[in-house]
Amino acid sequence: MDTLVDYCGRLPLALAHAGVRAAAYTGVPLRDTVEALQQAGVGVDQAFACSYRELSASAARLFRSLATTLDPGSTITAEEAAALMTTSLPAGRRLLDELYQVGLLQEIRPGRYDWHVLVRGYAAGLPTPDRRRPHANLCRPSTAKAVTGVHSKIAAGGGAPRGCSRR
Repeated sequence: MDTLVDYCGRLPLALAHAGVRAAAYTGVPLRDTVEALQQAGVGVDQAFACSYRELSASAARLFRSLATTLDPGSTITAEEAAALMTTSLPAGRRLLDELYQVGLLQEIRPGRYDWHVLVRGYAAGLPTPDRRRPHANLCRPSTAKAVTGVHSKIAAGGGAPRGCSRR
């Protein structure tokens, strides 16, 4: 049992997926079942792929973006997600909640999300949202606040700050 738990990185999502597959091998010792699952490539990445396929296009784009912008050990908030995706704060919250609901993010404190190193590895293997690599500073709180401030000023009819232009 410990081997199966370790193979799945101790992640509930991966354990549930592997457990369903292991249940299909009734009457077979668990050690042999784990070995068969490993040889078949069933495990963490397959569980993540199942969850990833359930995401909306916007949540999938955020997930891929986080692989290149969220530093290991860092967290992300709805404000930062909204700035990264250039969307509203409620939309940023919905995207993070969607990632949380399928088990790809974990809420470590109210409003603060991070992910397991294995999830990050899976995300890093996915294609980026577009051919450009997102700027790494977009997920930093100071940048998110600055971007939110610029968006608010433009929305209020104040125009873009000096040196900024709309594209």
